[in-house]
Amino acid sequence: MQRLLISLLNKDIKQMDEQRNSMEEKILACAKELFLKNGYDGTSTTQIAKLAGCNQALIHYYFRSKEKLLETIINQNSDIILKYFSTIPEGCNLREKICHIIDIHFEFLENNPELPLFLLREMKNNHKFFESFRSVVLSRLGNMLQELQQEMDSEAENRFLKDMKAEDLLLDILSLDVFSFLISIPMVLLNKDEQAKDEFLKKRKEHIKTAITALIENK
Repeated sequence: MQRLLISLLNKDIKQMDEQRNSMEEKILACAKELFLKNGYDGTSTTQIAKLAGCNQALIHYYFRSKEKLLETIINQNSDIILKYFSTIPEGCNLREKICHIIDIHFEFLENNPELPLFLLREMKNNHKFFESFRSVVLSRLGNMLQELQQEMDSEAENRFLKDMKAEDLLLDILSLDVFSFLISIPMVLLNKDEQAKDEFLKKRKEHIKTAITALIENK
C-alpha cells in the first residue's frame, strides 16, 4: 500500500512538473511573439497573459517581472547562437574561422528573420535592452572570442588586426550580416520576390567574406 501511494505521489509530481514546464514554455513563446511584433515597451504582461491563456499572477510567479522574462528569452537565444558557433571545426585558421562565423550567422538569421528588425527597433528605443543583449551574447561566446583573440594576436604584422579586440571584430561581422537582412526586407514587401531576396543575401554573404578576409590578409 505504501509503495502504491509513493508511486501515485511521484506520478502526480511528474505531471505537475510537466504542466509547469509546458506553461512556462507557452508564456515564453507568447512573450517572444509579442516582443517581436510590438517591441519590449509596447508589450504588457496583460497582453502576454491573454495570449498564453493564463493570468498575470502566473507570469509573475514564474518570471517575477517583464524584464526577467525578456532576460530568459535572451538567454535562450544566446544558447541557440552558442550551439550554432560550436559547429565550427577545430584546427581552422583565422580566415576559415571567420568564413564559418559568417555562414553560421547567416543561417541563424535565415531561421530567425524577424530578429534583425526587432534589434534595430530596440537599439533605437531601448538602449538598456540592447546593451544587455550584447553583454549576454558576448559573455556566452567567451571561449570562442578567446580563441579568436589568440589567432588575431598571432597576426602581429597585420595593420587591420593590430590592437583590435576579438569582440569588436565579431561585432563588425555580425553588424554587416544583420544589415544585409535589413535591406533585403523591402524586396519582399515591395516585390514579394523571395527568390530575389535569397539570391541577394547569397551574394551579400560572399561579399562580406571577401571584404573581411581581404582586410585580414592585407599586411
